[in-house]
Amino acid sequence: MHTAFAALYERRRSFSLRLLPGILVPAAQVGFIVGPGPTRQGFGRPLKRLFPRFVMSAAARMLGCAVLLAGLLVTGCGDPKPAPQSPSVPLRIVSLGPSLTEFCFALGVGDRLIGVTESCDHPKAARSLPRVGRYDGASIEAILLLEPDLVLVPAEGLMREAAEQLGALGQPIYNVALADLDALPEVAGALGARLGVPRAGDSLAASLASRLAAVRAGRGAHAPRAVLVYGSQPLVVAGPGSFGDSLLRAAGATNAFADAPLAYPRPGWDEMIARAPQLVILSAMDAYDRETWLRFPEIPAVEQERMFAVDPDLLSRPGPRLLEGLEKVAELVQRIEASVP
Repeated sequence: MHTAFAALYERRRSFSLRLLPGILVPAAQVGFIVGPGPTRQGFGRPLKRLFPRFVMSAAARMLGCAVLLAGLLVTGCGDPKPAPQSPSVPLRIVSLGPSLTEFCFALGVGDRLIGVTESCDHPKAARSLPRVGRYDGASIEAILLLEPDLVLVPAEGLMREAAEQLGALGQPIYNVALADLDALPEVAGALGARLGVPRAGDSLAASLASRLAAVRAGRGAHAPRAVLVYGSQPLVVAGPGSFGDSLLRAAGATNAFADAPLAYPRPGWDEMIARAPQLVILSAMDAYDRETWLRFPEIPAVEQERMFAVDPDLLSRPGPRLLEGLEKVAELVQRIEASVP
């Protein structure tokens, strides 16, 4: 990390040194430098011959103050890490979450991304971008070396520590908080405004809100018991207050684990049997372990073969594709409703 800081400081020092000749040379040209000047014609005589001594003395003092003030302003009083100001429209963006990366492309600013995490694999264009972290953290040094105007950070999750470190170093960041499904359109609009594309943000927000309303309008009266499974070894399911819980309710299902003590409980198979889900939605790479589920025919969804796999990225990433996942879950719920007397 020290390497990044040293590089940033050296760039600012170099910038300061480039500015000083621009201050000194014009001052000499108007007669504020004491002593002989360059030998070019018209500017080769000692300036003390042109001005009285008292004028030269005053001018020298004025120059000293001006140069000192300019130096302080340029170098920040010797502070090697002054807080950078984010431009109103960020042109160099780092995203620390796959959902935020997808938002950038959906808003038409994917070409401004200069760094993402290893989990950012959609769309395909995101796969060729520099990696600055994983799902569980980010490299502060790698981010700073990219010199971003803005870093997008998921407010919830494992990037909180990285966000705090970046903020402490003066790096402009934008925390994106998405508490539940209903907040998705609002987040799209706010993110569009922050990235300088308010019309695109409003358009995306309107589309998401319309699709969400359409799914809710199509809900039936039965609301079958459903479970959204994130993992099978061990079992991890959507509990109360989780994003999966809001997805199930919006799709017209009753979350079989709505009264669990945790947002992401890890029930045993005995508890799964007791809760008797009528629909099982498998949303993880290891969740669709058919042989394991078939060992428990007591579960209504297993007995009636109502276990369905859905792309986990559509249900676990709170981004613009979340509505696609919701629409798939709603379709499955409606299919179950039609078969339940």
